[in-house]
Amino acid sequence: MCRNNHLEKFTEPVTLLTVLLCKGQITQQEYQEAQKHPGSIHKLAYFLGVPDIQVELHRYPLQPGDCILLCTNGMVWNVTDEEIKQTFQAYPLGDVAKHLIELSERQTTPYNVTLLVIAPDSVPSE
Repeated sequence: MCRNNHLEKFTEPVTLLTVLLCKGQITQQEYQEAQKHPGSIHKLAYFLGVPDIQVELHRYPLQPGDCILLCTNGMVWNVTDEEIKQTFQAYPLGDVAKHLIELSERQTTPYNVTLLVIAPDSVPSE
């Protein structure tokens, strides 16, 4: 989420690799080395469309001006947080997704990018 020119992550990509790191089954060094070699360790550990899925739920009250970026791992690997922040600052909201995809495509990683930019015009009262 981008709020007042500050990025806040709701969640991290949940790949088998990140699960192993979080559970202490691999070291940070092993994690960094594995990132250099795409393969089965990068498969998603959780995803929609299968029975008994673990869904990560969060509640974040929205404020006017908030923008939410939902994206796949490809965006995380190809575009830095600073580039995402600068894109939200420099481009009209209607051009943010296009520019982020262009930034991602300059990389030669094997990761595809899917993203959605959401910007509520007003916050409903509770």
